[in-house]
Amino acid sequence: MSAHRGPGRALPTGTVTFLFTDIEGSTTMLRDLGRERYRRVEDEHAVVLRRAFDEGGGRVIRTEGDSFFAVFPTASGALRAAVAAQRTVAGHRFSHGRDLRVRIGMHTGEAHLGGGDYVGMDVNRAARIAAAGHGGQVLLSEATKVLVEQEMPPGVSVRDVGHHQLKDVGTERIFDLVIDGLSSEFPPLRSLEVPTSLPPQRTSFVGRAEEVRTLVGLLRSERLITLLGPGGTGKTRLAIRAAEEALPAFADGVVFVDLSAIRDTTVVPSAIAKGLGLPEDPVRPPLEAATAFLAGRAILLVLDNFEQVAEAAPLVDRLLDAAPGTAVLVTSRVRLGLSGEHAFAVTPLDAPAPEEGDPARLAQNEAVALFVDRARAARGSFALDADNARAVAEICTRVEGLPLAIELAAVHTRVLLPAEIAARLGQRLGALGSGPRTAPERQRTVLATIAWSHDLLPPPHRTLFSRLAVFPAGATLDAMEAVCDPDRALGGDALEVLAGLVDHSLVHAVETPEGSRFRMLETIREFAMERLEERGEAAGVRARHAAFFAELAERAAPHLTASDREAWLDRLDGEHQNIQAALRWSTEADRGDVGLRLAASLWRFWQIRGHVREGRPLVAQVLGLPSSSPRTPGRVGALLAAGSMAYWQDDVAGARAPYEEAVALARASGDPALIAEALFHLAYVEGLEGRFDVAERLFAEAASIRDELADRRGRAWVDVGRSQLLGIQGRSAETVEILEAALPVFLEAGDQFGVENAQGALAAAAYHRGDLDRAEDLTRTALTRAREWANAGVGIAGMATLALARGDATRSIRLWGAFEGLLERAWGDAHPPWALLPLGDTRQEAAARLPEEAAAAAREEGRRMSFEDAVRYAMEG
Repeated sequence: MSAHRGPGRALPTGTVTFLFTDIEGSTTMLRDLGRERYRRVEDEHAVVLRRAFDEGGGRVIRTEGDSFFAVFPTASGALRAAVAAQRTVAGHRFSHGRDLRVRIGMHTGEAHLGGGDYVGMDVNRAARIAAAGHGGQVLLSEATKVLVEQEMPPGVSVRDVGHHQLKDVGTERIFDLVIDGLSSEFPPLRSLEVPTSLPPQRTSFVGRAEEVRTLVGLLRSERLITLLGPGGTGKTRLAIRAAEEALPAFADGVVFVDLSAIRDTTVVPSAIAKGLGLPEDPVRPPLEAATAFLAGRAILLVLDNFEQVAEAAPLVDRLLDAAPGTAVLVTSRVRLGLSGEHAFAVTPLDAPAPEEGDPARLAQNEAVALFVDRARAARGSFALDADNARAVAEICTRVEGLPLAIELAAVHTRVLLPAEIAARLGQRLGALGSGPRTAPERQRTVLATIAWSHDLLPPPHRTLFSRLAVFPAGATLDAMEAVCDPDRALGGDALEVLAGLVDHSLVHAVETPEGSRFRMLETIREFAMERLEERGEAAGVRARHAAFFAELAERAAPHLTASDREAWLDRLDGEHQNIQAALRWSTEADRGDVGLRLAASLWRFWQIRGHVREGRPLVAQVLGLPSSSPRTPGRVGALLAAGSMAYWQDDVAGARAPYEEAVALARASGDPALIAEALFHLAYVEGLEGRFDVAERLFAEAASIRDELADRRGRAWVDVGRSQLLGIQGRSAETVEILEAALPVFLEAGDQFGVENAQGALAAAAYHRGDLDRAEDLTRTALTRAREWANAGVGIAGMATLALARGDATRSIRLWGAFEGLLERAWGDAHPPWALLPLGDTRQEAAARLPEEAAAAAREEGRRMSFEDAVRYAMEG
């Protein structure tokens, strides 16, 4: 069948349903039947489909080979056509005497015409949905499902098949039809992948095949499984492997949450919400957000290292109650004690008989297989043979089959024979085998094995090993040198010493976009911290650690609003656990000097990357320290940070007190630049609370100071703030001259954040005086520079308002949906509206111009857009 277009009458416009079909296995059929016989089958199939499309009121737009692209004015008509097509195809006797299987996919969206054809993301989305299906299957987008679920044909129901990643169009929640009399069993959809956040593993998974099979089976029937065992038994590796194998059973994916660095049970809900990819929300508690997200989804949630937050077990109950499609796999040293919990003991690997010396029989043992695998990684020429078999068996027996202990022993094959390892291991465990009286037996063995590996290190390596324990997120090379070897006293090149720790598998080198990072397993890091305490160095090393990250935060701060901010934001993200540790130390040690530096420098990072909920209480703790009470410029900076984070959580009342104190302390300091900065922030609060005259006076005083200092950039910021204040009073026309003077100052200074604010305010002024073209040009310019949601929100919201002003309500509400979805994922939705909506909030007006169902479908489609898709769509108009 040649490419074909429908008759020349006008194509349907407005909200339509796009439908794509093709024959499954058509290439094989063409090869088997030959061109002529296949063409007859293809033509018969075309007659059947065209008749069905006509019955649903559809229009065939084009055909290519055995594929059809049709458009329907209503979603219900497209659904009826799809059902009729599948029933007729299933009952038709085709000339080749075999069944024919046709896949169908549909999506409802806005019809955009270009070059006499339909173009745009909605057409692409429908095509991708169809391509993900199987012969005999009918797939629907959520937008279509919403429109048809109340008017399903008799004998037809809709079924949720989960969220799927589709090529070029992002994630889509897909549904299929169950049609009475036709097959309803299909393989998993052929989407790009089922979403998973399981961490990649650096080494192969060895053994435990039976445990993996059992766990995968349990995950299909049990909703709460706890892998129980002491440290070092491989609970995490087993959980990850089982989750990988069980992935097809969870249509919405697998989410891995690492709790190893958490000790405070109140932080667990936030950790789970972040693992799910949810932003912090100043209004909605993290647990509530997580339960709402999981409801209606089929997700496997893996909670790793739960023992140290065991008191948070009731929240797992709440998650399971709220989300019947969710299963939870926990690794822990203790039971959760919840109803329905299935405890699965993770025991050590079966060790061989110590006297066993037959390499062939030993190779079948899982503990030996693990040792051999890791020994080959350490020394490529290693092989299990008659000379070393008995020693390998002895090693695995002495460590009682514990995976961590086996791995730590195997690494020494780089320099020792297995017999030498066995001898040294025996001596060391003999000395340390009893361990702490309160520790479980096998945990004591692991700690003894770590101690043995530690004691084999030369003195400089032991020193560096203990000092690295202060880095919960691992260390970059420069951080390691500054914190662990400030006086270059490690006996040579610190990098060479670090490489030795990597060789001994006590430290792992991890590649990141920012370069190499050096990490310890949590069990090993805890052991190293004990050694640091024993050495009496903990206070000094932690102080150097905090000072290093305070200096890093101060270096980063001016870049967080500049054109190179993305790289700096990524770097701070990678160091966030270290930064939090530094802040905790500053409060524990009452070192307000360090804590104030960190607080003052980090708030913009927390605001942009969605950590305000975590950062705000840390800043409050720092400000409450006795050592933070002196009226210093450092305290002013932290007060401004506290007020700014309150502002970004829409807590204007909470922002006033720190801003007012900052103004008072700044005036007392006599530092004019500090006074101007504090006045600028307080003016915003006064304006938000409607005291415009007070705000104007504060802005005027700040402007006068900036002029006296010849600080053009500072003055430009004051002018932008004042113009925004005038804008919320409806006086934006007065601001154009001010803003046009400020914009080149920001451009010259490389202040990207200032450029975006000035352009947003200029766009608002142009919009309010009816110059839509100028407003759109400015908004587009801002969007071309967008790299983070923080600076794209203004543009997307502005384009939504401009679309409505040009009469396109569907496009407007779709953009508003994108704005809302991305805003919630970034910060939550409680932010001062004038800060992000300089052109105004036209959501209700846009929705009022559309039928309720069409508005809901357009908004939901927008909400599902990724950041890249939202910016691309906003730029299309």
